[in-house]
Amino acid sequence: MTPEELATQIGITPASVAVRLGIAGLTLDARRRLRSAADISRAGTDGMLDRLYRRLRDYPDTATLIASDRQVSHLKAQQVRYLAEVFSADIDWAYTLRRLAIGVRHHRVKLSPQWYLTTYSHLLCEHIDLFSSSSSPHTALEWTTALARVIFFDAALALDA
Repeated sequence: MTPEELATQIGITPASVAVRLGIAGLTLDARRRLRSAADISRAGTDGMLDRLYRRLRDYPDTATLIASDRQVSHLKAQQVRYLAEVFSADIDWAYTLRRLAIGVRHHRVKLSPQWYLTTYSHLLCEHIDLFSSSSSPHTALEWTTALARVIFFDAALALDA
């Protein structure tokens, strides 16, 4: 099933996405603020992902999915692209469909929601530390708030899938 077919099946439309963005407070201003933190995020991404995958290898449920260094490298590359989108991409219909596709992939490999929610949590917490050490408290809070809004928007779509 394509992401477009899935969206139709579960009732996600561009109009419903607009409502979700409004509810989440993902305004153009919030996106602008988050874009201003893209370079800071990118500078910390490699370390974040190393810590994440080291941690995920400690649990049998996820260790079997990332048994080889090649798999980990592939997944890290996917995460780098994802984080670049989180910070810089427009949250439009194409972005929404990509998030649904991620949810479908997680379902296909039988990854339970707790694991990708844990991953989102890890990335958010890592960014809080990164933002706090890279900016004023006010700016760090703005970036963290905007990032949390995007992450929860994305997590909802992954869960819907």
